[in-house]
Amino acid sequence: MHFSARFYARLMHYLFYFCYDLFGMIRVKKIMTVLTLLLLTTVKSIAFPMINGSDINEKLSHSSVWTILQDSRGMMWFGTKDGLNCYNGYDNIIYRKVVSDSLSLGNNFIHSLYEMSGTGELWIGTDDGVYIHDLEKNDFIRFTASTEEGKIISGPVNDIVDGKDGSIWILAYGTGLFRYWPQQQKLTLYSAPHKISTIHSWSICLDSKGILWASTFDGGFCRYDAESDSFIFIPISAAG
Repeated sequence: MHFSARFYARLMHYLFYFCYDLFGMIRVKKIMTVLTLLLLTTVKSIAFPMINGSDINEKLSHSSVWTILQDSRGMMWFGTKDGLNCYNGYDNIIYRKVVSDSLSLGNNFIHSLYEMSGTGELWIGTDDGVYIHDLEKNDFIRFTASTEEGKIISGPVNDIVDGKDGSIWILAYGTGLFRYWPQQQKLTLYSAPHKISTIHSWSICLDSKGILWASTFDGGFCRYDAESDSFIFIPISAAG
């Protein structure tokens, strides 16, 4: 049996006003604290009645998990060193490369995961490029877009981040940062030394202001500058 988050929010809302009418504000805070703890315990037992830590570890394809994502349907995805796992709270489905199946996952080492909003696509950064998983068809297609110079995404893909402007940033360790515009199907590479200081960025993230940052092994970060359309190196001492 599953109940939505909205159900529990409404339940707590009604309980609050019911207790307030009976006991007043001072005592209701103590009562609500106890009810919240009891409810959280109940929710956990309802949502995952047969699962504990050891069960999950036994179900995963590998104990080394590199990335985790919960998709828009509530499914949990675990990218490991040996396979992609989809967990629904009860069952775990494992996806691996099948040599005889061209629509299977092309590489078993999963570095990063990203769900493209509104498309039903899960983007999977592997040890060798990106694969797109169609959640309805349940197949995998290699991402083969190339830049104007003919560069494609290959090697370890450590991160895939939504640019919040219609673009997707893809970090390929040892190659550089790619920016993909799905609407235009345009791929651009930011590589050293002209667009970024290093090709060995390890991870990327978007801050609260929508600015992209890339971590490096050079004692600092690379910050994207939209005006110059390139990355500026910021030493840790100056990054604050």
